[in-house]
Formats: sequence, C-alpha cells, structure tokens
Amino acid sequence: MTEDDLEGSSSEELTFDFDDKDEELSDGGYTVEWEALDLAGNSDSGSWSFDIDTVTPDPDGYELDPDEGLHEAELGEDFDIEIEVEPGEDHESEVEALCFVDGSEEDSDGTKEFEEGEEVEFECSIPDDYMDQSVEFEFELVDEAGNDWSSDFYEYDLDASAPNIEFFDTLVDLSVFNDDFDVEYAADDVSGVETVEYYFDDDVEEGDGTSVSDGEFSVDTSGLDSGNNTVYLRAEDEFGRWSSSSSLDFDFRPDESPELTVDLIEELELEAGDSESLEIDVENSGDVYVPEGEVDVSSGFFSGSEDYVEMLPGDSFDTSFELEASEDDIGEHELDVSLTTAEYSETVDVVVNPDDEGQEDIESQLNSYFEEYEALNDDFERLENEGLSEERSDRLGSDISSFEDSLNEVDESTENGDYFEAYSLVDDLSGEMQQAQDTLEEVEEEHQVTVRNRRVVMVVLGLFAVLVSSLLYVFYSEEYELSVPDVNELIPDSGSEAESGDSDSEGLVEKLKSRIEELKDSDEESEGPDYEFK
Repeated sequence: MTEDDLEGSSSEELTFDFDDKDEELSDGGYTVEWEALDLAGNSDSGSWSFDIDTVTPDPDGYELDPDEGLHEAELGEDFDIEIEVEPGEDHESEVEALCFVDGSEEDSDGTKEFEEGEEVEFECSIPDDYMDQSVEFEFELVDEAGNDWSSDFYEYDLDASAPNIEFFDTLVDLSVFNDDFDVEYAADDVSGVETVEYYFDDDVEEGDGTSVSDGEFSVDTSGLDSGNNTVYLRAEDEFGRWSSSSSLDFDFRPDESPELTVDLIEELELEAGDSESLEIDVENSGDVYVPEGEVDVSSGFFSGSEDYVEMLPGDSFDTSFELEASEDDIGEHELDVSLTTAEYSETVDVVVNPDDEGQEDIESQLNSYFEEYEALNDDFERLENEGLSEERSDRLGSDISSFEDSLNEVDESTENGDYFEAYSLVDDLSGEMQQAQDTLEEVEEEHQVTVRNRRVVMVVLGLFAVLVSSLLYVFYSEEYELSVPDVNELIPDSGSEAESGDSDSEGLVEKLKSRIEELKDSDEESEGPDYEFK
C-alpha cells in the first residue's frame, strides 16, 4: 500500500515507482485499487486495471516477395513488396507494421493482430518517386506497449527506364581525322548496360551494330567515304530496352597526312669525352592530329627515345637528347630522327673530333711524317742527279707523290679544324711512307747494279779498242810486211773466191762489235751515252 498526503489540493498526479520498493512486476494484467479521504472524513474509492508487456514482437521468421535485387519496374507506379511474418510464440497482441525506404517511413497496411501459429501478411509500397534508383528497404513491428523490432536492410534496384547515353565524344578535341580515331562514352542504367554498339547508317537495326565496351573504343573508318560522316552510339540494358542514339559528326580525310614542322639542327660537333644536347622541337602544323608515340634517335654510337602525347593541330612538343662520345666514336656519323606515329624522318650530321690531347698527337705525327718526306725527296733528287733511269724515276716519284698527297690532305684537315678527318687519315700515312721507302731502296739497289755494269762495259770497250788498233797497225804497217796466205789455199774446194785481207779484218771487227753489243744488251736498264763504232 502506498499513501500520499494531498495537503489540501483538490487534485494531484501520483506516481507509483515499484522499483523504489524493490518490487518487480512481471508481464501480465494488474488491478490497482484506490481510496481517497478528506479532512472531514469523507471518502471515495475505485480501481483501474493495466497490463505489463515487455516482450518485443520478434517474429519467428518472415519472407519478402519479391526478394531484394534488380527488378523491372514501371514509371508512375509504386513497387509493392508483400511481407509474410510468422509471429513469435511469446507474443500475442496487436502489432503495427511500419515500412521505411532509404530511412523514410512510407505507407503500410497498418495494425495486424498477431496470434501464435497464424501467419500475418501485410504489404509495403516503394513510391514511384524511387523508380530508376537503388534503395534500401526495411520494416518495423511495433506492439501496443511500444515494444519494437526492426528487420535487416534489403537493397532493391528498380529499373523503370531504358539506358541513357550520358556523353559520347572523341578523346581529343578534334573533328577531323585521316584514320581510325578513339572515342569515349558513358552509358547509365540501373540494371546495368548489357550491350553498347556503334554504327554509321541510322537505319541499322538494333543489335546489328559493332559492339564495344569499357567506355572507350576506336572507330573503324575502313570503307568510309571521304568527307562529312556521323557515328551513332546506343546501349541495351538487361531487360532488352534500348537507349536513344547519341551521334558524333566528323570530317574524314583518308588521304591527308599530318603536317609537322620540326626545328632540328643540321650538324652537331663535339669532342671525344664531351657531351652535347640535341634539341628537337616539333609542331603539328596540319589539320589532323598526331597520335601519341615516340621520337626515336639512333646512330652508330647513340640511341634513345622519348614519349610524346597526341598533338592536335597547333600543338607542339620539345625534347632533348644528351649525346656522349668516346674516343671510339671519332669520325662522322648520321643521327636518324623519326616519329613513330607520323611520317617523319630526318638525319643530323654528327662530327666527333679528338680531344685537345688527341689533336696535339695528330699534329706531332704529321710533323714527323713531313720530316720523313723531306728525307725521301732529298734521296730522290740525289739519284736523279746520278742519272736515274726514266722508269725508275717514274716508279719512285709516283710513290713519293702519293705520300705527299696524303700528307697534304691530313695537313689541310688540321688547318680547317677537321681533326676527325685527320684522325682517320693519319694512320694511312705510315703505310704510304713505308711503300715509298721500300721503293727507294729497290730503285737505289737497281741503280747501283746498272752503274757497275756500265763501268765494266766501258772497260771492255776500252780494251777492245786498244786490241783492234794494234791489229790494224800490224796488218797495214810496212814495217811488218806480213805474208798473208790465200784463203782459197787454206780452204780447199771452197768454190768461192778468197776475200782480201781488208775483208778479213772488217769481218773480225764486226764480230767484236756484235759481242760488245750483246754485253751492253745484257743489262736491260743500262744508262749513259751510246757508243758508235766507225
């Protein structure tokens, strides 16, 4: 029992807190009796009844029809979900079902009586405002005592419209092409896009175009006529509904090539051990774009490449390559420069000279070779003065002249600063100098043999002249009155007249002269004055 003094008030709200009295009320029905007394002893009494319910209306199970997921819906119509609930065995009362879409309460069937063993059905509707969206759905059960229970969240994709092509355009801001070109697109649909196709003739039936995917594709221009063209794009969803077509106009010029203006040095010069930058500036000066690619640079001693992005008309790109040369690279080279996505190829003449030390070495070698040349020339003049034959003079003079020409060529290269040429030529001087020296030795040896032979001939001729003079003196001198027998007597039966003494003498002389000539001819390269016998 609980008492409370009203202290003269005509009315008062009283609260009975059972917890304060460590009293617990279990679920069930209860009756409260009351009695009121005033100061005069007047009284009044009565009672009221109430129920205690602390059990939430958890169902033993439930089903949604249709289940969550993708569904075809209709524009302007609600999407209905039938819910079948199996009440729990510990709860029997009136329960209200509440429906929530994306957290907002929507209309439901209202209050249902829950009785154990009997299934309860009610309906929730997703309003048409949510069509073509993906929504989260849940429902709640609330009993008369305010106990509530919430279901899990379920996601519904409500597709009520055909797909939509949100955008369709080229990857580059250009509408003039001379070949296949890349485009991008975005197609949206709740159910997802099943098929995307493009075509050029607007009479093409749905499904007969060229299928594409992934948001980008290359337009195949093979077979297209030159001039203005249009490419169309459309999409199909999972329910077989096609979007309206999106179009893209472009100018197709298959015979037009990119026009590039390239700023490139014609010749580059550097020394071995040093490096120089090769600057390359390219501008698209035509009406068609240049796709992305690489600029390639290559030669006998260097190769490299750099990427470049696509170039619209008027666009340009600058790049550079650092060329490094070693002693092995001394000489002239052609550096090939090309672009992989445009018809362009040029060459740069690259000259690699020896370094300062190498140039000094070339000049030193050149001076030594000039000294050797002077010595060869002096020996040549000496032999000339000694009566060198014409054939030997020509042979030796030719080799010395060849050596001289090569010397002058190397000398001219150094004077012009073209040390790379002198570097390649100076090694040949050794061979040409050796050739001239070898020829000098051969000619000098041959010349000495000729001089010795000439002296022998002169001695023989001198002795022969003395002998002939002595014989003639004996034969014709009166002091020696020699009796010369008749030749016919010495040679019996000769059948010919004996020749006179004079004839015998003349024949002997002729034989001697003939023999001397043979001696002279035995030396094919003999020199000096010709001797004539009278």
